[in-house]
Amino acid sequence: LSGGKIRVLATSGATRNKFMPGVSTLIEQGFKDMAYNEWFGFFLPGKAPADVVQKANAAIRTALADKDVVAGLAAMGLEARSSTPAELAALLKADGERWGPIVKAIGFTAES
Repeated sequence: LSGGKIRVLATSGATRNKFMPGVSTLIEQGFKDMAYNEWFGFFLPGKAPADVVQKANAAIRTALADKDVVAGLAAMGLEARSSTPAELAALLKADGERWGPIVKAIGFTAES
């Protein structure tokens, strides 16, 4: 990037990437439906007790607030963000609604 060996044409987030603020988004370039931020999540079995879910979430939120964890993730170009179990569920639902029809249309399966 800054060494001139790679030229990033755009980023896919709804807003500019904090690690590359000089690079415009696809939305800014006129591709209004091309916004996607990758994310990583922690999952427990579906029948995990609510208190276990809350304790795990609290521990993860604490870890993601630690300056060394934040710096380690930033070194890989990742921004540390935490959420609640309800927020993750809403994100999964929204992503399923957005990408599900595309996955179905192309016939993708886990075995593909």
